[in-house]
Amino acid sequence: MAEHIIKSDVSDGEPYVSDWTIDLKIVTVFTEHRRKAGKPPKIEYGPQLKAIAVYLCMIGLIAYKRLSAFFRELSHNLITVSKGTLAEFIRSSADAVDLSEQVQDLLNGKVMHVDDTSVRTSERPNAKGVLETAKKTTFNAYIRTYSNKTTTILTANPNKTKESVVTDNILPWFRGILSHDHESKFYNFGDLHATCGAHLTRELKGLSELKMLKWAAKVRQFFLEMNTHKNEDVYNNRSACEPDLLCRFEARYDELLLEGNLLQSREKKQAAFEKAKRDLTAVSKNVDTVKLKLFEILQSGSDDTAFSSWAKGQINENDNHDNGNPVNPDSVKTEKPITQNHQPHTGQNHQPQQQNQNQRR
Repeated sequence: MAEHIIKSDVSDGEPYVSDWTIDLKIVTVFTEHRRKAGKPPKIEYGPQLKAIAVYLCMIGLIAYKRLSAFFRELSHNLITVSKGTLAEFIRSSADAVDLSEQVQDLLNGKVMHVDDTSVRTSERPNAKGVLETAKKTTFNAYIRTYSNKTTTILTANPNKTKESVVTDNILPWFRGILSHDHESKFYNFGDLHATCGAHLTRELKGLSELKMLKWAAKVRQFFLEMNTHKNEDVYNNRSACEPDLLCRFEARYDELLLEGNLLQSREKKQAAFEKAKRDLTAVSKNVDTVKLKLFEILQSGSDDTAFSSWAKGQINENDNHDNGNPVNPDSVKTEKPITQNHQPHTGQNHQPQQQNQNQRR
């Protein structure tokens, strides 16, 4: 309902042209209900204020603190709505909404799309429905979308677990094709599963731009072309793709899959080649290092224990590099355990070797 105000600069009966100004008048209204004495007096907020609060919070995404300040400034300090009261407005409105018809439409559909979107919030209800306020940080929260061609339902959850999906009480009853982004929890619901085209084209775009993969760009373009043609068919009330065009789409799809398989095979071979090349380089480097260290030990006249200690240190260093864990030299096992029957030889057979070492020194 609108109020019509006329401001005129012409006399009655004189021809005129109308200029219009559209504006809003915001007035704080106090309605007094007089009744017989009995129950103590009460003060409550009216339906218009509640409706505006719910709309600005849910559609405008205005936080409780800012919304409380909005009403106070708008009413020139006549209305001060606490955050707890605003939260109760939202909760009461949500409880009053009957979504059974919309939920049934989703459950009766052949395909349902589901997706989680993360948001940051300073306030959220806990498991018991009590409002929590973050201190010097923000909370994680998730908006989950359930949709098909005719219906969309949004739910808010403090987490994105399987239990939160069960709490929403929609997917546990669905027996059709569930389209999603391959989050593991969604495979617990629905009879069949489909890849979400929006997520797929987004991932292909990332592969194309970040990995410089031309094949991903071609596949993405192909999917977008098919989607464009499908939208044109829907707009023109066509219920199916032309057979000849469908055959061409299928042939092109098979070609792209074959090209992708060949590309993957080449990448695996290239990765194996690069690994072998790195291993060979490491072996060559280690051999050169061993030769150099042995030459230094022989030149310095150190005994053979010096080289043994250095070699054991190199083994431990390599093990640490490969495994990321420290290795105790005493815990390194030999191929055959040393027993009393395998002690180093002593006596005459060992003397010539000692003499040869002295000669080399």
